[in-house]
Amino acid sequence: MTPASPSLPSPDQTWAHSTCSVADLMRALEDDSITAIEADIVMGTCCVGTTTTTTTGLSAKDSSADVTGPVIPIMAHPPERTSDLSFRSFLELATHHDERGRRRRRKHLKLDIKEEECIRTVLDELRRMPTTGEGSAPAGDESGNAPFIFFNADILPGPGSRKGPGNVSAGELIGPCMEYMALEDGRGRATCAFSLGWRTDPRSLLGYTKEDAGAMERTIRDYDLADTGVVLAVNARVLSKSLRALDGLMAAFPSCQVLVWTATGEPPISAALRRKIWNHFDAVGCGERVGFDCNVAPNAVTGLLLDVAVAIVGVSWTVKNMFCNPHQQ
Repeated sequence: MTPASPSLPSPDQTWAHSTCSVADLMRALEDDSITAIEADIVMGTCCVGTTTTTTTGLSAKDSSADVTGPVIPIMAHPPERTSDLSFRSFLELATHHDERGRRRRRKHLKLDIKEEECIRTVLDELRRMPTTGEGSAPAGDESGNAPFIFFNADILPGPGSRKGPGNVSAGELIGPCMEYMALEDGRGRATCAFSLGWRTDPRSLLGYTKEDAGAMERTIRDYDLADTGVVLAVNARVLSKSLRALDGLMAAFPSCQVLVWTATGEPPISAALRRKIWNHFDAVGCGERVGFDCNVAPNAVTGLLLDVAVAIVGVSWTVKNMFCNPHQQ
């Protein structure tokens, strides 16, 4: 059963990226300028927990991190396998209780699922969240605006990362998440959506292709997601090399948005490159459907130098892969 679909929130969000520690999460939650939080989920173990006291005096300690324990979903970016923040504690800290004691999510949450093994446990933890019938209210603020949870994964091969299967397949992600979203009691149904992307490497000299867009279009149609509101997650540097690649997808699915991102550890992009991307989508009538979660260089000179440096590295990286991994591109 396809879940009911609300309109997606505005793509114009201010993101906290790779929020994978207690300290980082608390800073993002207390920063009123941050409207959306992205965090990576892998299977791993929690290190010894520490108490974090925030600027407002709020103390938080990862409740699952007192001792090194079993392998569970934790907040960490590969290749890391330890964290002071389990997914359960991430979810607990990312909510608050209002004056009536009701639990509400504070910000949009993008769950970047890096491994299939995480999916079932993540959904089980989401089901543990209190429902209206248990004395809590659906996520939302006083005006009734409900923060979303985005289920994100790179489900398809893409430029610079085409060889071999990915860590998360479309079926393993979409099927279980749609079951969760369609729960009759309404937990999460009205405030969840998919953020789907391609495995990429920003060093690739090639951008997204028509074949990449076609594979995503088939996925959206095969799983009946056309009307549910899908966010297409794309790397900024890769997209800049083939700006027209997604035009057909955006035209075919008016409910879709694009979120342009830079990877953890990737050098910042220039403001000019960011502007180039937005200008393209604005020119084809989709500017209001495009958002950015990008690390942008602090000035034009630094941005230009970094863009050139990554391009130079990309040439040597591509030549090396032509001989060692010819199918990677």
